[in-house]
Amino acid sequence: METIVDPFSEVQLSQVPNPCAVAAGLVRRTISEACQTHPEQAAAIVTDACGAAMKALARADQDLGCGAVMIVSAVCDGKNATDLEPAALLNAALAGMARAGKSLPSPQLADIQKKLERRYSGAGEAFSQAAAAA
Repeated sequence: METIVDPFSEVQLSQVPNPCAVAAGLVRRTISEACQTHPEQAAAIVTDACGAAMKALARADQDLGCGAVMIVSAVCDGKNATDLEPAALLNAALAGMARAGKSLPSPQLADIQKKLERRYSGAGEAFSQAAAAA
C-alpha cells in the first residue's frame, strides 16, 4: 500500500522538547489539512498519519504508549475534519499505529495496548486486534 501522507519525513522528534505532543500535533494538523483537500481519502490519510507518527516516535526512542494515547486524542480532536464516523476514525488510527508497530517487540506492543485501554476503554483491545491483523 502506498503511503498517502507522511508529515514526519523531515521531522527529527528526538530533537524537540516533547516529542509525543509534537507528533500528535502533526497528526492533528495533517488530518485537518489533508482531509479538506482529499475528503474521499480520509481513512487512508488518518491511517498513514498515525502510522508515520508511531514510526517517527519509535525512531526517536520515545514512549510509544504515551505517544499512542496522544495520537488518538489528536485524531479525536480532529474528527470534524472528516466525514468518517467516530468508530471508523478510531479504527483507521489504530490500524495505522498497528501497521507501524509490526516490528516492535511484544513488550512494547503490550505497553501501547495497556496505555490505550487505560485512557480509552476498548481501544487497547482494538489495537491488539489490529496489530494481529497487520
